[in-house]
Amino acid sequence: SVMSAPPPSGSASYELVYFNTRGRGEVLRLLLAEGGCPFAETVIDWFKQDEWRKMRPSLPFEQLPVLRVTLGDGRTFPLAQTTSIARYLARQLNLEPETNEDKHTCDSLVQQIWDCFDIWRKMAYDKDPDVSKTYVATTMPSNFTYLERQLETNGKTGFLVGHNLTYADIFVWGCIDLQVDSMNEDILQPYTLLRDFYTSIRDRPRIKAYLEGPHRRPSDFASGQKY
Repeated sequence: SVMSAPPPSGSASYELVYFNTRGRGEVLRLLLAEGGCPFAETVIDWFKQDEWRKMRPSLPFEQLPVLRVTLGDGRTFPLAQTTSIARYLARQLNLEPETNEDKHTCDSLVQQIWDCFDIWRKMAYDKDPDVSKTYVATTMPSNFTYLERQLETNGKTGFLVGHNLTYADIFVWGCIDLQVDSMNEDILQPYTLLRDFYTSIRDRPRIKAYLEGPHRRPSDFASGQKY
């Protein structure tokens, strides 16, 4: 199925191809929303495996998400790999900092939380009990401590890098929100700055509108599946 909105005149238009879940596509939806950028979605039904198998060979690495970008002159580019797509959108939507050092800090924070996300995914989706135990006891607290420290180091500006919102803030928030959704908001309780960060990003007007709007997918976790 396709949900669409008209692109701004004369600029690139975007179509996100992903499953009918939040998952790996959610950070990209959030970035597009914060950038004030209308986007279309092609939604793949994970349970229709025949349809998915037919589509895979046409994708850059036979995996999703893919962001199809159509430029003003009609050329189309399929972009792959979530973190690379996020960096592209940061440049396109003015969500990256100015200096190379700050850009590196953004990239490293995104890479760290994405590594963490991959471990969380094994717990949340694959239901691996050994991973669950280690994740809750060690991996999650370590990563939330890194983020708390970064918010402190950055001068308690409310942002992870510099004095303005960057793509790292949105990306990290999206990964935290998936974890909150699979457990609950109490996981942030020991981390004062991170808790405030989570609330302030959630309350940004465009993020708030996205969370209440039609592009937001239902929770991947029914109440009985929470940890």
